[in-house]
Amino acid sequence: MDRTGNLRLSTRCAGATRTGDMARQEL
Repeated sequence: MDRTGNLRLSTRCAGATRTGDMARQEL
């Protein structure tokens, strides 16, 4: 669940797992 959501967010944000996590909190 977390990996799938992070993968999609990271690809849209920049392409990093950490970036996706930060973007998720902002959203």
